[in-house]
Amino acid sequence: MAPITTHRTLCLPAPIARSTPFIAAALLLAVAGCSQIPSSGNPAPPPPAPPQTAAPALNQANSDAEVENQLALATSRHGNALPADSVGYYLDVQAARLQSIYPGGVQIQRQPDHIRLTLPDGGSFDTGSSRLDPGIHGTLDALAALLREYDQSLVLIAGHSDNQGDAGFNLQLSRERAMAVGRYLNQRGIESGRIVVRGFGDSRPVADNATPEGRSANRRIELELWPLTAPAVAASTS
Repeated sequence: MAPITTHRTLCLPAPIARSTPFIAAALLLAVAGCSQIPSSGNPAPPPPAPPQTAAPALNQANSDAEVENQLALATSRHGNALPADSVGYYLDVQAARLQSIYPGGVQIQRQPDHIRLTLPDGGSFDTGSSRLDPGIHGTLDALAALLREYDQSLVLIAGHSDNQGDAGFNLQLSRERAMAVGRYLNQRGIESGRIVVRGFGDSRPVADNATPEGRSANRRIELELWPLTAPAVAASTS
């Protein structure tokens, strides 16, 4: 005998029956929303922070002899020193490019064996601070682009101050300001091995400290571009 199957029909009142599709849709949305909640009830842990790498240390010098030694080391590491008979042309081209980049505001002096750039005191740093003023960033960005193109140069960054206040503080501040410029250039792609930092304090004035104009001229950052030449390698091994 075949089993008897019974069917039950659930009859809903007309208003509820008409709203059934909306109830079903609401239930589906509720289930979908619940499926996104972690089953443990605890929020997922944040991803680990990427490891932070320390900024490369920059070379520091306290004497002319130490600068010459750093120049020799940079030349030997570079592996592509300039021939002695091409240094003059190399400096001429660099100087011409710098003149086109900085039509005013930055002093450019073509020396017999290097190029010296002087950053103006106004707008480079806050008073008594080694924090670079954002207004000087564009100047340093343009210099970094040129140094990346002409990579056979060592950059000596020298900080200078006036004679106002404590001489020890001025020496330290001049060194920290030079270091700030060096770090900025390094962050813009100039290898740390090509950068040497030195602070002079008030020991090398270029103007009279008795006048405000003279003190302003003495507060400066000088960048000297020294070509990496083959004789420097010989000097380091002699």
